[in-house]
Amino acid sequence: MRLPVELEPEYSEGFTCDSCGEEVMKGPFYHQEQSGTDFCISCGNEKGLTPFNGLIASLFFAENETLLLDSETHSVALFGFKIDSSTYGFFFDDKSNLIFRTALDGSLSEVLYITNNSDTIVKTSLGIQAWKSRYSWVDLDITHNLPIETMLHPSPQETTPFGDLFISDFSATENSFSLTLGDGWEQSFNVGGGTEIVRNHNHTVMFIVNFSPSTG
Repeated sequence: MRLPVELEPEYSEGFTCDSCGEEVMKGPFYHQEQSGTDFCISCGNEKGLTPFNGLIASLFFAENETLLLDSETHSVALFGFKIDSSTYGFFFDDKSNLIFRTALDGSLSEVLYITNNSDTIVKTSLGIQAWKSRYSWVDLDITHNLPIETMLHPSPQETTPFGDLFISDFSATENSFSLTLGDGWEQSFNVGGGTEIVRNHNHTVMFIVNFSPSTG
């Protein structure tokens, strides 16, 4: 994710890019949460990073009231989401996430089930048989189950470290909605005003004006 230097006060007098080794005197910069790696803007751009890495790119909804159930917990999938070019997920009414990643040939690569109860996060890898048994309705083409796509911004081609990003909560009104992504991160949209805002602990990290989510 691209961050303003204000979120890392120790970098206020500069930092060293972990790619080129150059001393950078000011932000913003790209930060990979899992590895702790920091890139200057130039190196991050060269690696295919964009301001949208580490965010939800699209949401997917059903055309009708068909129930998509977790056969083990009996929770219901409320909507689907896209993180990057090969990573998708489902958000359930118990705030759990089912996230999967596809390989270059389109086959299933990884599956992760994430629960977030009372601030306790548990991530469980699922094998293919468990995935098929527990979620028999899931298709690697997420639009098969949820054909209505709302694209929030362009999807990054560079993948986010698997399991780093998931939705812990959401809220919605007639003209806006907000996704809580954990660790103080919030991604919100004002559909009528055409704005996307990313915050971390109430600090505005990104503000896009006159951006209208497109619905497919």
